[in-house]
Amino acid sequence: MNDNFFHLIPLEGDIPSILNDPFEIAPHQLCKISTKVISEYVCKHPALKSEADTGKMFGSLIVKTKDGEIGFLAAYSGQIDSIENTQERNFFVPAVFDYLQPDGYFKTHEQKISDINREIEELENDKEFISLNAKYNREEERYRKVVEEFKIKQQEAKKNRDKKRGSKDISQEENEAMIRESQFMKAELRRIRKQNEKSLDDIRILLQPTKDRIKFLKETRKKKSDDLQKWLFENFLIVNAQGEKKNLLEIFAEYGSIGTRNLPPSGSGECCAPKLFQYAFLHDMQPLQIAEFWWGESPKAEIRQHGNFYPACRGKCKPILDFMLKDVPLHHSRHQETYTIEVLYDDQYLSVINKPAGLLSVPGKTGDESVKDIYCKMYPEASGPIIVHRLDMSTSGLMILCKDAETYKLIQQQFSRREIHKRYVAVLDGIVEKDNGIINLPLCADEMDRPRQQVDFEKRKEAVTRYEVKERKDGKTFIHLFPLTGRTHQLRVHCAHQQGLGCPIVGDRLYGYPADRLMLHAEEITFVHPFSGKTIKIEKKAIFC
Repeated sequence: MNDNFFHLIPLEGDIPSILNDPFEIAPHQLCKISTKVISEYVCKHPALKSEADTGKMFGSLIVKTKDGEIGFLAAYSGQIDSIENTQERNFFVPAVFDYLQPDGYFKTHEQKISDINREIEELENDKEFISLNAKYNREEERYRKVVEEFKIKQQEAKKNRDKKRGSKDISQEENEAMIRESQFMKAELRRIRKQNEKSLDDIRILLQPTKDRIKFLKETRKKKSDDLQKWLFENFLIVNAQGEKKNLLEIFAEYGSIGTRNLPPSGSGECCAPKLFQYAFLHDMQPLQIAEFWWGESPKAEIRQHGNFYPACRGKCKPILDFMLKDVPLHHSRHQETYTIEVLYDDQYLSVINKPAGLLSVPGKTGDESVKDIYCKMYPEASGPIIVHRLDMSTSGLMILCKDAETYKLIQQQFSRREIHKRYVAVLDGIVEKDNGIINLPLCADEMDRPRQQVDFEKRKEAVTRYEVKERKDGKTFIHLFPLTGRTHQLRVHCAHQQGLGCPIVGDRLYGYPADRLMLHAEEITFVHPFSGKTIKIEKKAIFC
């Protein structure tokens, strides 16, 4: 086939007939071969590699042409500036919508926004403006202190007057003097305020023209930016397997994923998967298998491991791919398993069970069986929410389950007061140098790629973990983890993130590298029985330790 973007590869094993789900991680052997070819190509081109080394997602789509040839298409997320106008660019499929033409609509209007940014920056960094702002702040602080000090004097004077009025021998003349003192101090406070407000107003008059200009420019910038984004999304025409076309505004509106600005998330349509499927559908190619992998450094907030395969992101890609792959049969790698839960403690109020890895804590969207489903079958008389805390599906270990709403409420209160203590055991991929310590990294959900979590110091949802290293062996660290807060994926992120331990838990597909299972187990839990008042401590060793 005469197509620069179609690359033949040696065929190994069975040729897949059904496309895999882009939101699952199960790369076919042909995808592994094609990603090796892409990796070799990146390494051969220094400018491309240099930019990719800072962190970039690449994708491969195995396709079958209308002539029956099997090969792959390659893509990268976003842009790579160093190769946009070079021959190396032709290895990767083009953008869904090429809006980066130097003299095109987007670049022209983007330049206008950049000009506004430059003017705002110049105004905000003007020496006279900075000096006036600093003077205003100093005067405001001085004014605040003067008023505060006078109010203290006023309060002291009132106390003295009240004390005098409490005595029986106060004269009419003294009483009138106290009234005059009170009136004078109130008038004096008004005078102080008026004088200081006049001083601040004099500075405000000098500052206001620049502040008004900055405000106007920021409002103009927001409108121009929103208008440009809207134009961009209107011109991002996506084609699906049936040949239907819709722009991104239509797709996200129908999906119900339009954000607060009535726009799709920034960067929508520029990920690997939409680029790959778009090219395949426009050139009569049948998609067979897709895989995306990370190259280079991990982003600061997220955790991405070089060479690891990842599913398509949900925030930007789910609405688009659901439209593109409408009526396309997908092969799902998940398969329903039958689980049992071991009961380690049980009475009329609650149980402590050992959850196996791979079992959901509560029912999810997939319809797979969960701890709650199994427990309700074991104890049909149980009522209320039952699940008072959760473990990730991939994590094994101890959970407290409540048999009625009152017990649930009382145990939940112990969790809220941080009176329930848990100890986890984990095997980390790498060597942790310190024997013990505290990890304090605030976390929040990655809105574009749930359920992934990321480090975020601005939103500051506190997440604290204590750790103790038990053994170091064969490049692995065996460790005890004590969560002092209960954030989603807290232990996994704290172990993997460079500002944490920098060593992902073995088998962590989201934040580390895949293995047979996630080597994380909740092995001990201690709590006070809500009715007997006795301290209950349950321990269950992990099978991998």
